[in-house]
Amino acid sequence: MERMTDIRIISDHLHRMSMGLCFAALLIMTSVFKLSADPAAVTPPAPMISSLSLGPLDVIHIDMDGQADITKDYVVDSNGQIHLPYIGQVLVGGMSVNQAQFAITSKLSRYYQNVSLSVTRISIGEFGVTINGAVAKSGLISVRRGSRLNEVVQLAAPSASADLSHIRLARQATAASTSSASVIDLKYFLATGDLSQNPLLQDGDTLFVPTLASQLSQKINITALGAVAHPGPYEMPLGSTVFDALSVAGGLLPNADPKSVYVQSIGASDNVIVNITQASASPSSQMVNPPLKDGDRVVVPENQTFFSIIGAVHTPKEYPFRANLTLLDAFTLAGGYEANADLAHVKVTRSDVGGPKTIEINAKDPNNSAAFHLQSGDNVSVGVKSLPYRIDPLALLGIAVGIWGATR
Repeated sequence: MERMTDIRIISDHLHRMSMGLCFAALLIMTSVFKLSADPAAVTPPAPMISSLSLGPLDVIHIDMDGQADITKDYVVDSNGQIHLPYIGQVLVGGMSVNQAQFAITSKLSRYYQNVSLSVTRISIGEFGVTINGAVAKSGLISVRRGSRLNEVVQLAAPSASADLSHIRLARQATAASTSSASVIDLKYFLATGDLSQNPLLQDGDTLFVPTLASQLSQKINITALGAVAHPGPYEMPLGSTVFDALSVAGGLLPNADPKSVYVQSIGASDNVIVNITQASASPSSQMVNPPLKDGDRVVVPENQTFFSIIGAVHTPKEYPFRANLTLLDAFTLAGGYEANADLAHVKVTRSDVGGPKTIEINAKDPNNSAAFHLQSGDNVSVGVKSLPYRIDPLALLGIAVGIWGATR
């Protein structure tokens, strides 16, 4: 009987414990449900600085035990390298901080014993992106590497009439890729999270945010010509400026002359000169960034450079330089060479990093002059052939008569 009582007591005790555990579990589940129901509670944290691989203009700090010369901040260059004193270049671009620490330790271990160091990232590099169109803050915006399109659009404060479904992204050519232009649907990214519609930005990118079609009462047709990434005709909102047009056309090429851009208008006798350097600094000023009219042509000239040719040519002087100009072309521009030109020893003086250098070409062979390409600033010198010494028989006779007369 006593054993039955003990069993009943133990059973009641276990029952109470199980009820308590169930209640505690219920409280936990309720808390989790409330937490999940709160959008702020489930918003993912901002990406940590350590989640981004190292890249250009990042600043890292190396702390090496016992080596004050090595312990300091380093800036990652455009090639993804840092320069260590006495050691040289170390590639860290594209690596995590831990991978970079291993690479730096391996490099230093060739010269130091028992290397002990730590690497930390101080800051992420910044670059410039230009945004124009239906935004409150147009122009050049500095962003951190790893920034996406939506961050720049937010910084620029799009207007209520901005068409976020047709943002134009123009990308400059790099050593690894050609220039490109694409249309981004940022609204689709905001609705679905599709990162293909919210790309990572690169240095020099240009964004144009158009106005919603329902907000446009009129459009104009303009043409961008010359040294731009994507020359051709464009349809733009009424009120678009010269800077807007060049942004849509992908921006200026490296050989463009930004201070000599001009606008040709139908029926106008004179062109309007626009300094794009000033227009990009003050895009809202119509004095430096005038609005365009229907039919306008925006022309971006190339920087004018020269070469010179002197010596035994018909017209020695300075001539405008152009791409793929050969020595044979230079002779043609100068009207040809003189009959006494020393084509076997044509000299080209060229500026170089270490100072001027002279290149000698045997232009008697037309294949050589057709294959030799000049550079901007070259000076071509065509010498005169040295004539062989000739004896005048009459002069010789006169000398002989003189000698004969003197000896008589």
